[in-house]
This record gives sequence, structure tokens and C-alpha cells, in this order.
Amino acid sequence: MAQSDLSTLLSVGVPAVCGSISVGVAIIVSRRLRDGAVRTELARPFISLAASVAALGAIHVIFGLLTPIGTRLNGGTGLLFVLVPWLVFAARYVGFGRYVTRERVITGAGIVVALVCFNAVAVLVTEGRLDVVSEATIDTLQTTTSVVNLALLLLVFALIGSAVVTTYRHDRLSIEQGIIVTLPVVGFLFAVQASRPATPLVNDVLVSGAFVATTASLALGVTRFDILTRVPATQRLGERAALTEADEAVLVLDDQTRVVRVNELAERTFGAVDTLSDVTDHSIATLTERKTITCRTTSGRRQFEPSVSPLVDEFGETLGYTVTLIDVT
Repeated sequence: MAQSDLSTLLSVGVPAVCGSISVGVAIIVSRRLRDGAVRTELARPFISLAASVAALGAIHVIFGLLTPIGTRLNGGTGLLFVLVPWLVFAARYVGFGRYVTRERVITGAGIVVALVCFNAVAVLVTEGRLDVVSEATIDTLQTTTSVVNLALLLLVFALIGSAVVTTYRHDRLSIEQGIIVTLPVVGFLFAVQASRPATPLVNDVLVSGAFVATTASLALGVTRFDILTRVPATQRLGERAALTEADEAVLVLDDQTRVVRVNELAERTFGAVDTLSDVTDHSIATLTERKTITCRTTSGRRQFEPSVSPLVDEFGETLGYTVTLIDVT
């Protein structure tokens, strides 16, 4: 009896409370968005994320009250429910918002809906509650969905790492903020990977823990941490703008003076270059000593004023150089 009460608390009570809190978070962010206090591109997917958690909580409560397969359905689909809005938010959070298009979001949402439906059907077939689908068909669909799930997981892990690393590298943001951003998917991902059909009580603990972690991250994100206004994307976009929109030719070199990256003006001026020697006969050392140098350009030899900035890591080791060349011909 005690175990039954604990299972009900975990499968019904926790999702209900977390769903209600998520609704409150969504309302708070919506009001801030209306007042112009948060960034629109971040607030909209964040509201969708909170709404998805609330909807998932409601579904979990309904299944928990009506059928014992509720944990399996929600344990397998919880990550899918939050996946699309989290991916959109995380991409914009780290500065990859230009890759988020309406067509890609719609396509991603369609894939997720298909996966959710298949997971539900697979569980019903396994439980003997649905016999209109053959096991051969289920096996074929499972193979297909495994490939799709692998691709989605690779994307998720890439954005998890990017969110943590870019937040850590930002001068004015704490690593805790990056962790908060990743919790909505990390919690459900752990629950999905650790849950097993033969351990229903453990599954309830895992899924309810995922709900708590996700809801806490949503609430802390808008109260303790300013994840809708202060994000590492600002630094990434600023660095990109400084490189691509500069009025001078900029070359980024490694410690062997091999070209790592150039801005658009440098590409137009010098063409395809692999090393500093393709541009000028001067070394890094002599560049720092001269006021003007002669460089080979696509329109012939021209005079440039060089400026060299070493790229140094936290151990004081030089990783490369940024060379700025101002045409003074």
C-alpha cells in the first residue's frame, strides 16, 4: 500500500506540481515579453518550452490515473516533448540563431510528432493493448526511428556542449547558467536512458526527477539567472561582426602562421591563401617592427600598414595571431 501511494505521488503529484509551476513561468515570461523586458527571439521558444513541460505534466497525470503504462509512455516521450523548443532556444542562446528557420522548425516538429506517435503505438503493442500492427512492422519502424533518434541526440549533445562551453568562456556569465540551460533535456535524457520496463517504481523516480530538474531550471532561468537577456550569443555575434564587418583585411593565423580564417575583405584582396607567406615575405616578427609592408594582392602589389595581436591562452602560450592589414597604397 505504501509503495502504491509513493508511486501515485511520483507519477501524479510531482508532474502536476511541476506542470503548474511551468505554467506560471510561461505567464511571467509572456508578461515580460509584452513589456519588452526580454529578448523576443529567446522568450518565444522559452515560453514554448515551459508550455511543453506543462502539457507533458498534464498527460503524465492523466495516464498515471488511468493506466499503469503512463510512466513508460512519458519516460520515452518526455525528451521529445521538450526537444524542439529547447533546440530553438539553445541555438539562439549560443549564437546560432541564423540557422533556425521556420521550415526547419516545422520539419523538426513533424519528426518529433511522428516519433511520439510511434513510441505510443510500440508501448501499446508491447502491452498487448493493440494488435492491429504486426511485429514485423514495429521492427522496421524501430530501426528507422533509431537512426532518427541518433541524429537528434548528436544535435542535442552538440548544443549541450556549446551552451556550457560558450557560457564558461563568457567573461560575465557563470558556468552555472550554462548548466541551467541544459537541464530541460539532460533531465529527461537521463530518465529515458536509465528507465527499464521491469522497474516501474524506479521509472517513476527517474521521470519525476526529470520533471523537478526541468521545472527548477525554468524557474531559476528567469529568477536567479538572466538567461533571456544576458547570453553568450552577444559575445559570439560581436566577434563575428568584428571579423566579417571590419573595414580592414583581417587574417587569423595559427602558431605556424597558417591561415585559419579571413574576413570577407581579406578574401577579396588576397584571394585564396594558406599561409602568411602567400600574402607577404615578412614574418610575424618583422610585421611588428615595420610601419608599412608590401603585400601580394589579386590586383598586384600594394602597401599595407600591419597590426599584429597574439592569441594567448590562460597558460600564457601563444596559439596564433590576428593580423590586420590597412591598405595605405
